[in-house]
Amino acid sequence: LSSSNYSAISASQNGIMARNTLAIHSSTSISFSKGTIAREFDDDLLYAATRDVNSNPFSLSLWDFGGQSVFYSIHHMFLTRSGVYVVVFDMRDMLNDETVEKCIGFIRFWIESIDLHAPDSRILIVGSFLDQVNGLTELRSINETFKSRSKFNLSKVIRNDANQLVFFPVDNKNKKGVTDLRVNVVQAIQKDETIQQLVSIKWIRFLDEILAVKSTHSFLELPRVKDIARSLGIMSSEEQEEALQLFHQRGLLVHLSKSQILKEIIVVHPPWLIDRLSKLVRDDEVHSFNTDEILKMGLGEDLELLLSKALVSRDLLDFLWKGERVEFLIEFMKHTMLLSSWPFNQQKLYLVPSLLKDAPNPSKNDKSARCIFDFSETFLPIGVFHRLLCLCVARCASLANSEESTDYEEPLLFKTYGSVEIEPNLKVILQEDAANHRITIIPYSFAFASRSFTIVHSMLKKINADLMNSGLYWNMFFGDTDGKCFEYSEAKSRKLMPWFHKDSKGGNVVAPDLRDFLDKI
Repeated sequence: LSSSNYSAISASQNGIMARNTLAIHSSTSISFSKGTIAREFDDDLLYAATRDVNSNPFSLSLWDFGGQSVFYSIHHMFLTRSGVYVVVFDMRDMLNDETVEKCIGFIRFWIESIDLHAPDSRILIVGSFLDQVNGLTELRSINETFKSRSKFNLSKVIRNDANQLVFFPVDNKNKKGVTDLRVNVVQAIQKDETIQQLVSIKWIRFLDEILAVKSTHSFLELPRVKDIARSLGIMSSEEQEEALQLFHQRGLLVHLSKSQILKEIIVVHPPWLIDRLSKLVRDDEVHSFNTDEILKMGLGEDLELLLSKALVSRDLLDFLWKGERVEFLIEFMKHTMLLSSWPFNQQKLYLVPSLLKDAPNPSKNDKSARCIFDFSETFLPIGVFHRLLCLCVARCASLANSEESTDYEEPLLFKTYGSVEIEPNLKVILQEDAANHRITIIPYSFAFASRSFTIVHSMLKKINADLMNSGLYWNMFFGDTDGKCFEYSEAKSRKLMPWFHKDSKGGNVVAPDLRDFLDKI
């Protein structure tokens, strides 16, 4: 593993048991092949390894997630809430003063992400390249580095008791340490109570019938799935939906019911969905677009627009996705806040915020009134800020399509900065400070400061509830016109200008139209 590609092996035990039959689906996120978000390995890969450990053998599905940061906002969609996760790092990087901080940073990212999206899971940390580490002395040195410099929660990490380490060293060449690792992974899975959930035999047969087609079909339409259910005696739509939701939660298939377009498709082979997302969400420097083919189709300008401004045309989406289930994929990306309609051009365009470029952050005077959302007590996950930009643009799009539409100023957007007119005359600057885990809003007009805070705060709560397992926590600070900063309760008690003053337009109440907009996302 190179120093820039770390691995988070996530083995999530998604078990369903009927009588004496136990089936476990384990998601494992490792460091990747370049340009790949994730891939699924054969279900029987670890069968031989587990059959000798337990009289009830089980099979594991392994997942390999891509390592480029552009993919980080997508990983959580495939991390199930229960499981065993293995975070893999290169031990050589922990012994090098020039790379140790970056190495710890990657490990922290994965552990905090797992803790956020799979809070009940257990974690193993694995160090690779044991053959290039100088015995027990350097292993102890790495162990001490973990204890002294790791500013993240290690309470859920399964310890290597045999060697008195917090990680499991392995040799990539002669497989030394792999057997011990495998035994500890299996033992962790066996201790997970979630795999013992009892369900109806009819549900087991329902799942088997659905997954039987995944070698030839990546997805099924809802009417066919309902026919399968009814043939097995699962007659009510309510029970059918309940079963599908369980299979979805366990990572066995993908089924979202937020809208009719999403509900109509059941993805039985998740790598199909991952492949489609990676056609668009990619690091062009690592995994470039097929420029020749795109130019042949007359889509050169469309590609340039995507690469320069993170705006994708419907025609380019049709090409990248081969015209297959394009409406479903657009709806899926909208629902997960990876894409939003772009209402500032007559051409049908969509914003893909994860592809926004770096740029110097133009900012107002440091003494400008500002609201700071401070996530530093925990962490600010990659992708939250981009989803906030996505919601702001989607809000513009929803209002632009309404009967009372008005002309909006086109946003100025970069990777960590946005200037957006969220509502008529309500224009704000949004800034991300990833190093300090902060998001800042600066209103252009003091008159709309209170309203801008209410909107952005509501959007962050939406992102937290829908995509972050309600696991994000933040403190809020408000700066006045003199540059002084106060915590939320004190700012409110002071009726701090311009945030809590009685003359502020919009107030701190979430308007029904904003609530309706967020409910529809």
